[in-house]
Amino acid sequence: MDATTIAAAIGGLRTAGDIARSILDLKIDSEISEKVIELQRQILSAQEAALSTQQLQMELLETKRQLEKEIADLKAWDRERENYELKDIARGTFAYVPKPNPNTSEPFHWLCTNCFETRKKSILQAGQSGGSNSRDRAYHCGLCSNTIFVPWRVAPTKSE
Repeated sequence: MDATTIAAAIGGLRTAGDIARSILDLKIDSEISEKVIELQRQILSAQEAALSTQQLQMELLETKRQLEKEIADLKAWDRERENYELKDIARGTFAYVPKPNPNTSEPFHWLCTNCFETRKKSILQAGQSGGSNSRDRAYHCGLCSNTIFVPWRVAPTKSE
């Protein structure tokens, strides 16, 4: 919290207390009216300082919540990233492939390198022939529209 705001709130409340004590000592109505007005100003100032401090605290709590979520997301991605490795799947064409894991029932697949580097997991989907060689098959990324071309005989398999 902002120490200046808290100090202002405490100072305002202290001044308000001093004014209230001086009101008890006054005997003249006009002096009492002036002190009451001054007291009201001090109370209003203290309330504004308290509201400002509360607003700041709410903003800090929201920022903390967002940062905690971001840290949790990064840790989850780091755990997921550990399951993959970058491989040259054909003639200098790269994709992320699952590391060997006998405990998974997930089908073998290739992940887009562009998306993987931005912490997204996008499976490359086989398409028709394409590229400069009609014996190549195109694999497309549904997120970033990246396309890679590999020979027809090359396909995602666990033997990689």
